[in-house]
Amino acid sequence: MKEHPVRWNAHSTWALLYLVTFGSIVGYSAFIYALQHLPVAIVSTYNYVNPIVAIFLGWLFYRNRLAGENSPRWDYLLRRRHRQWTTHKKA
Repeated sequence: MKEHPVRWNAHSTWALLYLVTFGSIVGYSAFIYALQHLPVAIVSTYNYVNPIVAIFLGWLFYRNRLAGENSPRWDYLLRRRHRQWTTHKKA
């Protein structure tokens, strides 16, 4: 994979700080809200669903390929989720 140099400027620095600050606040607040209003078993499923949604959104908005070099990642992710799901159901 070709490496691209990272060039920081004021705009990119402020954008990163904004996302880290407000993204964390919104994400944490939503998680706490969900814990207060939903069963823990449902809230904990975000851990299973988030990576799959992230990969799908990368494909949708950034045209990331789902095949080729990303196939091992998909395979690992889906196998891991399946193993966690089946282990959880047995317990």
